[in-house]
Amino acid sequence: MKFFTEKLFDTEHGFLEFHFERVGFPSTVGYKVAVVTGKSDTYNFTMVPNQGRWKIADTSKLPNWIIVLEEELSDSLLAHISKRSGVY
Repeated sequence: MKFFTEKLFDTEHGFLEFHFERVGFPSTVGYKVAVVTGKSDTYNFTMVPNQGRWKIADTSKLPNWIIVLEEELSDSLLAHISKRSGVY
C-alpha cells in the first residue's frame, strides 16, 4: 500500500492517528507523515531510511513529543513494509 494509518499513544495527547504516505513512485524512498492533535494542531514531516531504521528527516520544527515517538514510528514503518514483502 502506498499509504497507511497507525494509532500511537502519547501521555500528553492521548491516542494519536499518524498518517503515512510513501513519497514518490517507485524509486524515491521515504514517507510523509502527518498527525493532528486534539487541539487541531497539525504536524507534517518526512521519515527516511537510515541504517536499517526510519528516522525523521528534519526535527527542527517538531515538538519533542513527536521526536520521542520516532522509534515507535520506525517500528510501524518496518512492520508495514514487512507486510508488503520488504518492498519500499
